[in-house]
Amino acid sequence: MAAASSMDLAAHRSRPPPARRLCRFEGRRPVVDPGDGPELAAHGIRVNAIPPGPTLTGLTCAGYADPERRRGPIAPIPLGRLREPEEIIGTILYLASDESRWVTGGTVTVDGGYLVL
Repeated sequence: MAAASSMDLAAHRSRPPPARRLCRFEGRRPVVDPGDGPELAAHGIRVNAIPPGPTLTGLTCAGYADPERRRGPIAPIPLGRLREPEEIIGTILYLASDESRWVTGGTVTVDGGYLVL
């Protein structure tokens, strides 16, 4: 059983390794980057990320109600629609479970093919 599993639903970015810190802060939110994986692995901590993407949630549905406003975010997504929260839950549960005990320092992309283009 892993000592800990950390995930960050933050954007892809390359950062220098942490100076023996578990978190950094961007704004008011702590961020752990997948690049932290190698240093924290020695402590039994796995670090992975899931990049954000346009997702229909209770907070975003109103903003995406207008088809014209929805067109922009959908245009670069090969699957042609916004992500539903249920479509990312499996990935989150996998990375938080012992099933992913050999996964660290990675980014699992659940974006409808956006990064393929």
